[in-house]
Amino acid sequence: LLGPDERRRLAALPDGPVRDTFLTSRGAQRLLLAAYLGTGPEAVEPARDCGHCDDPRHGRPYLPGGPVDFSVSHTDSWLLLAVVGTGRVGADLDALSHRPDTGRLAAIALTPDELRAHRALPAGQRRAAFLTAWVRKEAAMKVSGLGLAAPPPKVDVSGARA
Repeated sequence: LLGPDERRRLAALPDGPVRDTFLTSRGAQRLLLAAYLGTGPEAVEPARDCGHCDDPRHGRPYLPGGPVDFSVSHTDSWLLLAVVGTGRVGADLDALSHRPDTGRLAAIALTPDELRAHRALPAGQRRAAFLTAWVRKEAAMKVSGLGLAAPPPKVDVSGARA
């Protein structure tokens, strides 16, 4: 399912979770997008390019001239692919276990209003609340095309709750 550049990158990765995630993510992207496009996965050629450094190994994935937009996120054994037929989509997921002490992270990643609300929560609720804010921020930064080049403390995601 992978193209030549993806196969080279895969071959350079050591055996283990990073390699497995790369393979699963890239294969799933081709299979899912092929279903939406009504074609075979070999005809799907997702492109990536970083608007900041022009490195084709990272950046927001897209289908050049394609009728759908998609976003990808992964952590440990989870993979999230979001696809839309109109507009743009940004998706993110993270594992709560990956966020130990969120106090320092909150201080540098949240807007002043978000940080005040975060600090007003009972201590036992802060990790989950930070994770919710963080995945919202990362999804918003992905949909913007800036990714982590966007300054998280300037991205406010404290809107309506799901």
